[in-house]
Amino acid sequence: MNDGKWHIGPHADDAATALRRHRDTAREELGRAVEELGHKLEVPARSKEKARGAVEATRHTASEAAHAVSDKAEQAKASAADLAHRVAAAAPEPVVARGRRTAGTVRGHPIAAALCAAGAAVLVWQIVRRL
Repeated sequence: MNDGKWHIGPHADDAATALRRHRDTAREELGRAVEELGHKLEVPARSKEKARGAVEATRHTASEAAHAVSDKAEQAKASAADLAHRVAAAAPEPVVARGRRTAGTVRGHPIAAALCAAGAAVLVWQIVRRL
């Protein structure tokens, strides 16, 4: 029966069809495996991106808070200066002059001024405690 030519019978067609099905199944399984692997690799990348976003949001919030504190400090400074000017305008000149001299002395000797203030606080505490 062998005349030198290949005879392809019904079994050969079945084998080719089975090979195609096996190839297609292998492709599908490989595609799923690649997709799962890609998803697993995306998790660290997404985590890093979320962390970067959180850091940036924190920096932005801190910057806004620093600006708000700075603005409030400027407002408090302006209010204190305004109050000082009003008190100086309302106080008699000898009191204002004495206050300026005292402030100059305190600026020149801050440690001594702090010790005096602490001593005065202790004295007041002693007096209040006895009452």
